[in-house]
Amino acid sequence: MKIKRTALAHRALSDEVRLQLFSLISESEGDLDVAGMAASLKLHPNTIRSHLRRLEEAGLVRPEAESRTTRGRPRLLWWLGPAARDLSGGARDYQLLATILAGHVHVGTGDPAGLAESAGRAWGGYLAAGDRPEPFALSSSGEAIGMISSLMERIGFEPSLEEDGSSTKVLLHNCPFRAVAERYPDVVCALHLGIMRGALEETRSTIEARSLTPFVEPSLCIAELEEVQR
Repeated sequence: MKIKRTALAHRALSDEVRLQLFSLISESEGDLDVAGMAASLKLHPNTIRSHLRRLEEAGLVRPEAESRTTRGRPRLLWWLGPAARDLSGGARDYQLLATILAGHVHVGTGDPAGLAESAGRAWGGYLAAGDRPEPFALSSSGEAIGMISSLMERIGFEPSLEEDGSSTKVLLHNCPFRAVAERYPDVVCALHLGIMRGALEETRSTIEARSLTPFVEPSLCIAELEEVQR
């Protein structure tokens, strides 16, 4: 399914080096080999090959032998793979936003978490609205909770729901940005919480995202949703 492929692609891109490689290949139009990428990123060719394997496994890139008419071994050039098409639009833009925000905003402001949540709210509203020109209301709290679950799956998590009295826990398994989140938890986790809050505000929901607790287990974060009176 497309969502599963997108989640796998996001996990592959959660590493900053792989994201840089993906960007290089996107811009090169099949004119880069391992040596060229190693020179551009100032990394050892074996390091480049290791990251390329992860990107290839996710279907994001593919190798192809260079066409040539002269003698000698052709270079192995890299092109975008079929899964790259699944990253068009909001999901890919969000991936780039998460990485850039985590790496730069963290050291550029006195309140990185606040700025990240604000950016997340704006992005969550955008993702929830889709092509609708005006805000819209969901018909029930169950529909709002389902919308949040689907949205987090679209981003790349593997969510499941758990009722806990008057609240609902969204169990967010396998963070697709784990490497970045472990490095900048105040930024990335605030961004994710902001996305949920922005989506719920955009849809005029009576559900509110109360909190997001990161890394309850190594591959599990928990968001708490609760119905409130508007």
